[in-house]
Amino acid sequence: MLNFLESIALAIFTTITSIVMIFTGASEIHVVNNTPQTPKEVIVKEVEEKNTEDTQSDDTETDDAQEVAPKKDLLNGEDKEKKEVSTQSKTETEDIDATIREDLEKQLQDIEDELKSLIEASNNIANTENNFPPLQSISDRIRKSVVNIFCISSTNGLKSITGSGVVVHPGGVILTNAHIAQYFLLDDYVDCTIRTGSPAQNMYTAELLYISPSWIADNYFKLTQESPRGTGEHDFAFLNITGRTNPEASLPSSFVYLPIEIGEKVPKINESVFIVAYPAGFLGSTIIQSGLNTLSTVGTVSDIFTFEKNTLDLFSIFGSILAQKGASGGAVANEGGNLIGIVVTATEEENTGERELRAITASHINRSLSSDFNISLSALLSSSIKEKADQFQSLIAPSLRSLLLENL
Repeated sequence: MLNFLESIALAIFTTITSIVMIFTGASEIHVVNNTPQTPKEVIVKEVEEKNTEDTQSDDTETDDAQEVAPKKDLLNGEDKEKKEVSTQSKTETEDIDATIREDLEKQLQDIEDELKSLIEASNNIANTENNFPPLQSISDRIRKSVVNIFCISSTNGLKSITGSGVVVHPGGVILTNAHIAQYFLLDDYVDCTIRTGSPAQNMYTAELLYISPSWIADNYFKLTQESPRGTGEHDFAFLNITGRTNPEASLPSSFVYLPIEIGEKVPKINESVFIVAYPAGFLGSTIIQSGLNTLSTVGTVSDIFTFEKNTLDLFSIFGSILAQKGASGGAVANEGGNLIGIVVTATEEENTGERELRAITASHINRSLSSDFNISLSALLSSSIKEKADQFQSLIAPSLRSLLLENL
């Protein structure tokens, strides 16, 4: 489509330029890389060449002109009258040529403007046909969809935490890690807030929509460990935004969110991905509370793993600055701006440049959700969110809460 529109525009441009050449005496307009030279530059160049030739011609004929000049004084009156008429005709012709040239130059300028519009329109059409938003708009959308989850503990046996999450539904559903969302089961001991912006500001309250029972069963005893470890298997949960931290403010009608890449499509090795989170691994508690910022970067998939035999569940991104605490639950998106995974863990080398950041795939989340909750990811997000949250809170959450309280 782009080449087609440019061809039409170039054809129109060439036709008008040819007409201008007829009246200006320009011999040729060169086209380099399908971009027409500016007509003004071409005309000036050829006029300069013509002036150079004329100057040289005047120099060579100067002596002859001086010899002939005295003879012109002998012209009779009739000859002078003919000369005056000829001069007048020449002036009128020049005036007509100037008018035509001015009109054609105006038309040429209009064609240039139209050419620019056609190229711009073709670029827009190309973006639409490829369904590939501009890079900046993708980065902005991911950043606006990522939130900070900040939980402050009121008991000595449980540490406060900070993590990341990503809004995956316009109604305010947040996808994050189970090792972060488990704190929402302990609301008698922990105060959790959803923060947004950069630096992060208290914004929303939330409740558990779903957390993997399989993950709780395998990891509940790690709740009070200083640096718990895990593979990332089943390490996901969903939160539902319920209100504003400012009671006088209202919820937005729709949240900026990232669509999830549902299905078995997973990133390939060496594929570039966007990563956005709220890392806090090198920050003190004061900065985390008042000066925590989002960080976004582009990484490259370095390896792919499986928790089963024939599934692709986990992938690593080597040398990312986001390979630090606080980035857990952060968004990993593909070039089209779709969420393909969330950060779950990282290796423990001293420098982030030597660490591997690891993320579970959206397809693993979908399989795990279907196995534990008998519902697919797409079905969960298309159902009544509030109804599903109420069911989870009344039927599943109490037993999971009991397991966690055994370690307090």
